[in-house]
Amino acid sequence: MSRAKQKGTTYETACKKYLEENGIKSRRNALSGSADIGDLEISEPFLAIVENKAYKGELTEKQEVLFRNQTEIEAKNYKEAFRLQEDVKGLLFVKTPGQSISRTKVSFFNKRYNCWMSMRLYEFVDHWQDLIDDIR
Repeated sequence: MSRAKQKGTTYETACKKYLEENGIKSRRNALSGSADIGDLEISEPFLAIVENKAYKGELTEKQEVLFRNQTEIEAKNYKEAFRLQEDVKGLLFVKTPGQSISRTKVSFFNKRYNCWMSMRLYEFVDHWQDLIDDIR
Protein backbone atom coordinates (compact mmCIF):
# COMPACT_ATOMS: atom_id res chain seq x y z
CA MET A 1 0.00 0.00 0.00
CA SER A 2 1.36 3.42 -0.91
CA ARG A 3 2.04 6.00 1.80
CA ALA A 4 -0.74 8.29 0.48
CA LYS A 5 -3.25 5.42 0.42
CA GLN A 6 -2.25 4.40 3.96
CA LYS A 7 -2.68 8.00 5.14
CA GLY A 8 -6.14 8.14 3.55
CA THR A 9 -7.18 4.82 5.09
CA THR A 10 -6.02 5.94 8.53
CA TYR A 11 -7.97 9.19 8.18
CA GLU A 12 -11.15 7.44 7.00
CA THR A 13 -10.95 5.01 9.93
CA ALA A 14 -10.47 7.88 12.41
CA CYS A 15 -13.46 9.76 10.97
CA LYS A 16 -15.62 6.64 11.18
CA LYS A 17 -14.59 6.13 14.80
CA TYR A 18 -15.32 9.78 15.68
CA LEU A 19 -18.77 9.64 14.07
CA GLU A 20 -19.59 6.35 15.82
CA GLU A 21 -18.47 7.74 19.19
CA ASN A 22 -20.91 10.60 18.64
CA GLY A 23 -23.95 8.46 17.76
CA ILE A 24 -23.70 8.59 13.98
CA LYS A 25 -23.60 5.11 12.44
CA SER A 26 -21.11 4.83 9.60
CA ARG A 27 -19.01 2.36 7.67
CA ARG A 28 -16.16 2.50 5.22
CA ASN A 29 -17.09 1.82 1.60
CA ALA A 30 -15.06 -0.51 -0.56
CA LEU A 31 -13.37 1.01 -3.58
CA SER A 32 -15.75 0.84 -6.51
CA GLY A 33 -13.79 1.94 -9.54
CA SER A 34 -15.03 4.63 -11.91
CA ALA A 35 -18.44 4.94 -10.20
CA ASP A 36 -17.04 5.68 -6.73
CA ILE A 37 -19.67 5.92 -3.98
CA GLY A 38 -17.70 7.86 -1.37
CA ASP A 39 -15.24 6.81 1.30
CA LEU A 40 -17.75 6.52 4.15
CA GLU A 41 -21.45 5.81 4.29
CA ILE A 42 -23.54 7.32 7.07
CA SER A 43 -26.65 5.18 7.53
CA GLU A 44 -28.16 6.45 10.78
CA PRO A 45 -29.62 8.82 11.85
CA PHE A 46 -29.51 10.16 8.25
CA LEU A 47 -28.25 8.89 4.89
CA ALA A 48 -25.08 10.47 3.49
CA ILE A 49 -21.80 9.66 1.82
CA VAL A 50 -18.56 11.22 2.95
CA GLU A 51 -15.65 12.02 0.68
CA ASN A 52 -12.51 12.15 2.86
CA LYS A 53 -9.40 14.13 1.99
CA ALA A 54 -6.34 14.08 4.24
CA TYR A 55 -4.46 16.90 2.59
CA LYS A 56 -0.90 18.16 2.91
CA GLY A 57 -1.93 21.82 3.33
CA GLU A 58 -4.76 24.26 2.86
CA LEU A 59 -6.76 23.63 -0.30
CA THR A 60 -6.65 26.04 -3.19
CA GLU A 61 -9.98 27.29 -4.53
CA LYS A 62 -9.54 25.05 -7.58
CA GLN A 63 -8.93 21.96 -5.41
CA GLU A 64 -11.92 22.82 -3.21
CA VAL A 65 -14.19 23.03 -6.27
CA LEU A 66 -12.80 19.76 -7.64
CA PHE A 67 -13.40 17.93 -4.33
CA ARG A 68 -16.90 19.41 -3.97
CA ASN A 69 -17.82 18.26 -7.47
CA GLN A 70 -16.40 14.82 -6.70
CA THR A 71 -18.56 14.67 -3.54
CA GLU A 72 -21.72 15.52 -5.50
CA ILE A 73 -20.95 12.91 -8.18
CA GLU A 74 -20.28 10.21 -5.58
CA ALA A 75 -23.58 10.96 -3.80
CA LYS A 76 -25.37 10.48 -7.14
CA ASN A 77 -23.38 7.28 -7.82
CA TYR A 78 -24.40 5.93 -4.41
CA LYS A 79 -28.06 6.68 -5.06
CA GLU A 80 -27.90 4.96 -8.46
CA ALA A 81 -25.87 1.98 -7.22
CA PHE A 82 -28.46 1.17 -4.57
CA ARG A 83 -31.47 2.31 -6.65
CA LEU A 84 -32.66 4.65 -3.92
CA GLN A 85 -35.62 6.99 -4.23
CA GLU A 86 -34.50 9.25 -1.39
CA ASP A 87 -31.75 11.82 -1.79
CA VAL A 88 -28.28 10.97 -0.58
CA LYS A 89 -26.49 13.81 1.19
CA GLY A 90 -22.90 14.53 0.21
CA LEU A 91 -20.36 15.62 2.82
CA LEU A 92 -16.73 16.55 2.17
CA PHE A 93 -14.31 16.03 5.09
CA VAL A 94 -10.88 17.69 4.75
CA LYS A 95 -8.08 17.37 7.29
CA THR A 96 -4.76 19.17 7.13
CA PRO A 97 -1.55 18.09 8.95
CA GLY A 98 -1.45 18.60 12.70
CA GLN A 99 -5.22 18.97 12.92
CA SER A 100 -7.27 16.74 15.23
CA ILE A 101 -10.13 14.71 13.75
CA SER A 102 -12.68 16.83 15.61
CA ARG A 103 -11.32 19.91 13.79
CA THR A 104 -11.76 18.32 10.35
CA LYS A 105 -13.44 20.74 7.97
CA VAL A 106 -16.89 19.51 6.88
CA SER A 107 -18.30 21.07 3.71
CA PHE A 108 -21.77 20.54 2.28
CA PHE A 109 -24.11 22.18 -0.21
CA ASN A 110 -26.88 24.08 1.56
CA LYS A 111 -30.10 24.01 -0.51
CA ARG A 112 -31.73 26.87 1.38
CA TYR A 113 -28.89 29.30 0.70
CA ASN A 114 -27.84 27.70 -2.61
CA CYS A 115 -24.16 27.59 -1.70
CA TRP A 116 -21.48 25.46 -0.08
CA MET A 117 -20.97 25.90 3.65
CA SER A 118 -18.26 24.66 6.00
CA MET A 119 -17.81 24.01 9.68
CA ARG A 120 -15.69 21.82 11.92
CA LEU A 121 -16.63 18.18 12.46
CA TYR A 122 -17.35 18.70 16.17
CA GLU A 123 -19.78 21.51 15.23
CA PHE A 124 -21.45 19.34 12.59
CA VAL A 125 -21.86 16.45 15.05
CA ASP A 126 -23.41 18.82 17.61
CA HIS A 127 -25.81 20.51 15.15
CA TRP A 128 -26.59 18.05 12.35
CA GLN A 129 -30.29 17.91 13.36
CA ASP A 130 -30.66 21.63 12.62
CA LEU A 131 -28.84 21.36 9.29
CA ILE A 132 -29.78 18.05 7.74
CA ASP A 133 -32.94 19.09 5.86
CA ASP A 134 -31.00 21.81 4.04
CA ILE A 135 -28.06 19.63 2.95
CA ARG A 136 -27.98 18.28 -0.59
